[in-house]
Amino acid sequence: MVLREDYLVDVHPRYHEWNFNVYVIRMWEVPSKSNPKVMTHVELILQDSKGNRLHAVLNRSMFKRWGGVLAEFKMFNMRSFIVIEKGMKSRTTATNYVLTFSNRTVVTPVVNPAFLLAALRLRSIDVVALAVSRGDPRDMQSKTGKDLKRLSIVVKDLE
Repeated sequence: MVLREDYLVDVHPRYHEWNFNVYVIRMWEVPSKSNPKVMTHVELILQDSKGNRLHAVLNRSMFKRWGGVLAEFKMFNMRSFIVIEKGMKSRTTATNYVLTFSNRTVVTPVVNPAFLLAALRLRSIDVVALAVSRGDPRDMQSKTGKDLKRLSIVVKDLE
């Protein structure tokens, strides 16, 4: 029996038998607010063959089961998730759904990936200009209080 392949962009909460071939782009532990030494869950960013990304959550009990298998920049076949609507879009993905690992979730490493990983989303811009001068670096502060530097550059159009 051949399983169909689903895409992350099609995810919705009314279905649980998803079958994804995805790369784990990013994986990080989230500590407890009351005790930073204790992990509450692991969060992952998954990417499918079309470049779609989705946030996934692996609770501490499921981490004991799958934590040794999952690794960043590796491809996995993952099946059977619970889909939760967050109510707001995250900064890491464009959708407002989160995949949650359950007792029925099956994760299998893929030895020979069917598609290559495109982990970085670089945008190219065409600029045909000459840097004429630059200003002095200025100290700035972000909304969150982080110290930043700003450098202004004057360019001349060559076209």
